[in-house]
Amino acid sequence: TGYNLTRTGQSSSSLREAAEAEARSYAFLFDPIVTCKIEKCRKRVDTALVAINLLRNFSMMSDNFLPMTEYRDLLECLIRVCDLRLAIVPEHDMDSDDPAVFTLMDLVRIRHDVLDIVLNLASDLDLSKLSTYAQHAIFELLNSYISDIPCTSASHRLTDDLFGGSGRLVPARAEWAIEALTRISSRDCNRRCLRQLPAPSIVSSFHMLLRYLPLSVRDGSSINLVYPAASELLLRVVFCLYSLAWLSPLAVRTEIRDTTDALSVLKLATRRLMTLKPHPTLTILLRRLTAVLGALNGASDGLVDDGPALT
Repeated sequence: TGYNLTRTGQSSSSLREAAEAEARSYAFLFDPIVTCKIEKCRKRVDTALVAINLLRNFSMMSDNFLPMTEYRDLLECLIRVCDLRLAIVPEHDMDSDDPAVFTLMDLVRIRHDVLDIVLNLASDLDLSKLSTYAQHAIFELLNSYISDIPCTSASHRLTDDLFGGSGRLVPARAEWAIEALTRISSRDCNRRCLRQLPAPSIVSSFHMLLRYLPLSVRDGSSINLVYPAASELLLRVVFCLYSLAWLSPLAVRTEIRDTTDALSVLKLATRRLMTLKPHPTLTILLRRLTAVLGALNGASDGLVDDGPALT
């Protein structure tokens, strides 16, 4: 220890003072007033968690779909509660009368419940009735779950044979997020809203969805083994890819082609699917992949030129 102190130029007294200063920085947690504030706010957080869980249960009832989607403030409030910054509790907040006391586990639970609500209401959801912030936040919430898929390639290249697409275990909530995005993007009114999102968000989402396509021989074999679950997931993935390609302005389509090498990946996935045993669902998949390629290479803007939308 003496050698280290000599090398760093620190004395034992300075280290002791630093330790005491650090201890004093946490002393506020044992202040009775601060403790009372934390307990009071903890009760409020618990109440909020119960309320969100009740809303999640209500969203499962078909009679509540339209009322909940028509009430704009409901979704606006729920999506704002998902903000990751709410889990940050700076020390100076404890001096206020209303400190933020969300724990990380609280926020994870809230985001899970809000994802369930968005999925349940997705078919009746009209993004045009929400603020731009809420539209973007819903899209990013879904993307945060869609990106939750393991990668077995150190290079993170989609065309790497070790990458592995649908052959890996896909988390349940990732599937739910893809299902929600499929339902939301199936309506032209929502596509017009998603079109206004920042280009990096659309490109990133397109890139994450490409990772679910069968890109290796192992992926093709896994589709046969877990059919029809894998094919149903692929149908939704390809539909989302088409929607994003079709709603994107021409400049964003060019960026998708240039930054994600989407054309090569889509062609590779098409070749993998063509080697599988013929099936009606497989035919639909190939037709939709061809539609995605056509949308990316298209010279006309679908939403502006009122081009046909895939359903």
